Amino acid sequence: PPTTPEAQKLDVVKLKSLREEAEISQSDLDEAAGLEPGSVAQAEETGEEVYASVETIWKLATALEVSPTVLLKQ
Repeated sequence: PPTTPEAQKLDVVKLKSLREEAEISQSDLDEAAGLEPGSVAQAEETGEEVYASVETIWKLATALEVSPTVLLKQ
């Protein structure tokens, strides 16, 4: 379940795919998106049910140079 009202389901498979395509490590993506160290690794390892704030999804998308909607699980 979402932890905050605006939390959205993050597509971690897409996140990992885009990150690997961009040849960015998990820790480098954490840093580029301004997230706590280990955030990307934790999300990718957790699997299916990962919720993130709109702000976090925006930061990840900006760091990966993609639209934030690409990272939303449908």
